[in-house]
Amino acid sequence: MNCRAELLAGTGRLEDALDTYREVLHCFEVMGVNNRARAEVNQRMAEILLRLNRVSGAVRHWIAAFRQAENLGLEDEFFHKLETMRNSDPRLKRLTRAGAAPVRHISSLELKALEIAERDGIVSVWKLTDQTQAGRTTASKTLSALVRNGRLKRIGKGRATRYLPVTDPTGSSSSRQKNAAAEVHFLADWILDYVRTVGFVTSRMVEERKDISRATAKRILGSLTTAGMLRRTGRGRAVRYVIPF
Repeated sequence: MNCRAELLAGTGRLEDALDTYREVLHCFEVMGVNNRARAEVNQRMAEILLRLNRVSGAVRHWIAAFRQAENLGLEDEFFHKLETMRNSDPRLKRLTRAGAAPVRHISSLELKALEIAERDGIVSVWKLTDQTQAGRTTASKTLSALVRNGRLKRIGKGRATRYLPVTDPTGSSSSRQKNAAAEVHFLADWILDYVRTVGFVTSRMVEERKDISRATAKRILGSLTTAGMLRRTGRGRAVRYVIPF
């Protein structure tokens, strides 16, 4: 699979290469593999993300590669490659051996949260707790810390709170589109779960509970209705959306 990713990257299909590398990392995680190959995948992803001007993602994978190399005792051997990469790109200038604090101050839970945000375009407390052993309080504090550090953007309130990856000023339009699509998917999932639990929902209920505009609420409800996942009943202010029978 690594060879396929390299071929994709070599032919300029960088997004496809990243998706392939993400599959490799997921396999490593499921199998509990933590070896040099995993560190090299993170390092290679950092290189590709820099080519796409997605600096925050590149920094995260650079840090992951550094940590894995350090934990495996490969720092002296492997760090030369990372250091060469840093020296060749001013955007990684702050990540130095002497200034290793940026590497160590990010916890493994924060790295996982950033990974979910990059992969899915969105992360929430329940997503983070579902994919880790962290409790809700710890997950919430972790996500809040990433917001303070400028790595995630918080939207919504209360139980509707979710977090989006911060798009670099030079980031591609595809990454912004991915974030927008993830936000719509998140809202659609919430609406369907709510209707299954309560029995119905209105555009005003979605607007107030999810802290979004009325127009956005109506657009998503309309899309779910068109797709046959909801049925609209009533007229005017009495309009409700229910699960079709």
